[in-house]
Amino acid sequence: MSLKGKSSFVVQKHQADKAGEHYDFRLEMPTDKGKKLVSWAIRKGPSMDPLVKRLAIQTSDHDMKYGKFEGIIETGQYGAGKTIIWDAGDYKIIKPVIKNKSDLEKVTMFEFQLNGKKLKGVFIMIKTKRGWILKKKKDSYSDQNIDITKDAPRSVVSGKKVDEVTKKDGYIPVVTSGYGID
Repeated sequence: MSLKGKSSFVVQKHQADKAGEHYDFRLEMPTDKGKKLVSWAIRKGPSMDPLVKRLAIQTSDHDMKYGKFEGIIETGQYGAGKTIIWDAGDYKIIKPVIKNKSDLEKVTMFEFQLNGKKLKGVFIMIKTKRGWILKKKKDSYSDQNIDITKDAPRSVVSGKKVDEVTKKDGYIPVVTSGYGID
């Protein structure tokens, strides 16, 4: 199933040298500098259980090509550590109308539908003083009986777990600017 009016999303599982293991949740959005991946770090990852709330700390926007990266970011580089593409697909914002990142900055809540390989259905992001809260909305895809991060730990691209990634999968060396993938 493809969503009409869709944009891409990616969730990268990241075993970072400094921040530890977490999930980077990224939504493609237009910005004043073109399309970017607007990003949040989620310590325990997304959940399909509508009773579970996950703190999502907004991080810097990333270039679109970063959403296709799986491999190792060299020590000394921003985000150093191992990364897999844990899930990917398309999404559509349901409400309110958000056409670009500046619209996102004006809202305190938005609902969106994901159509990924693992994450499907409607989710909600709620802005709080500490960051955002990511929550699954109850629908036909919600499930209180599984922990999708533990039950489906492998990359949707390579089939590897994050600790199985090597330099052969991809490698970003230390560079003086950007994310080293230009």
